[in-house]
Amino acid sequence: MGHLRGGHGIVRAWRSWRAVGVWWVRQAMVSTLTARSVPVICAWIAFCGVVQGAAHAATPLNPIEDALAAYAEARQASAAGQWDRAEILLERVLMLMPEHAEARIDFAVLMARRGQPETARQLLRGLIDDPRTPADYRQRLLAMVSALPREQPSPRPEGGLKAATFGRPSANGSPPRAVWRGEASWLVSTNPLARTSASELLLTVGGGTVALPLATRPEAGHVTGLALSRATATGGVDVSFQALAQPAEGLEASAHRLSLWRSLLTHESWPMLPAGAELQGAVQTQQGFDGLRRHTAGLMLRKAAYRLSLLHYAEPGQEEAGALLRYEHRWATPRGSWPTVGAVMLERSASQRREQGYWRLGVVTESTVSASGKLQLQLTAQQDTAPYSVLLENNAKRRLFTGYVGFEQQWNLGDRTALVGRLFAGRRLSNLALFDFQDAGAQLAWVQLWR
Repeated sequence: MGHLRGGHGIVRAWRSWRAVGVWWVRQAMVSTLTARSVPVICAWIAFCGVVQGAAHAATPLNPIEDALAAYAEARQASAAGQWDRAEILLERVLMLMPEHAEARIDFAVLMARRGQPETARQLLRGLIDDPRTPADYRQRLLAMVSALPREQPSPRPEGGLKAATFGRPSANGSPPRAVWRGEASWLVSTNPLARTSASELLLTVGGGTVALPLATRPEAGHVTGLALSRATATGGVDVSFQALAQPAEGLEASAHRLSLWRSLLTHESWPMLPAGAELQGAVQTQQGFDGLRRHTAGLMLRKAAYRLSLLHYAEPGQEEAGALLRYEHRWATPRGSWPTVGAVMLERSASQRREQGYWRLGVVTESTVSASGKLQLQLTAQQDTAPYSVLLENNAKRRLFTGYVGFEQQWNLGDRTALVGRLFAGRRLSNLALFDFQDAGAQLAWVQLWR
């Protein structure tokens, strides 16, 4: 509404200046015009013309009528399956009439259809938390929120790109129900093991520095992956398997991950939780291409776009265990030419057996650049709380700066089948050369949904 207030201010300023100008001209007409007063009068007339034009340009014309007309067009576009046009029109309705409840609900349903359940959840939560919403209507909105699928981490390792969810809406216009999601993918990478490109390491030994040559170098390879997941209003499961092959080295390795989560408590069942909050329990076990295993279990408190997690991890192969505290805030900017969703994350890790730990700050964004194309960006910065090794860089604390950028294109082959292509590139910088690496590649995935 700021542009409306600004327009009224210009109108008031224009009327004040016009009154002053009229008085000044009357005085000038009474007296004899001089050569000096003529350019002043001309300048005042030009100034008034500019201000009057700005006032007319800034003053909106019937915003309520424009909003209602845009809403009618949005309903027609939705009925015709023109989702891009419907999204633009609904954004205009909410810009002109932010309290238009029907438009907000329609916009939430549209976001759920387009694979953005968190955005839909935020839109509906705004109406649920509004004290003016009738009780029976609030219950219906709560049921819609419960039916929204949960966004879960991608089964791809760091540097991979998240596949988009998709699916057409049901006949009654309700959000999509929870479905099984399967993905078969094939990825080509220039450095799938994230090896450093440095040719040597500088070791600190006995107060001096020794250069240690590195025999391993980054090698290209390909990864075949299978993933299966299902999320409901009360829990979900995510399982993935990947096989790596590097023909130049004759190397083969595998990795897998299994994640389970379930809702434990809600505000309705335990009023001590904040309104709209939910407490979840989660467990995860995984093994990387290096054969090391990591097990994680803990609790996560969710409320709208905010998430607070307290986890315990164990790495048997490293005889390592510790705690992890993570805060995450998700956001969305559905307006504009490139609607964007993203998350900001702050994480603190502390070992229970060694003097190890870190602070990590990260941001992830995904922008819709076309009807089926998405641009993805990931940036993270990490600072260790203790020195990494007495042999590296005079026992310095490790710092990591990582960035990934990717583009994803989706081709729908049916109501529940799609082909997804991804291009990505990554780079990590560190004060310890051992952890520098760069990567680039492409992935092709077949995605199938079913109930």
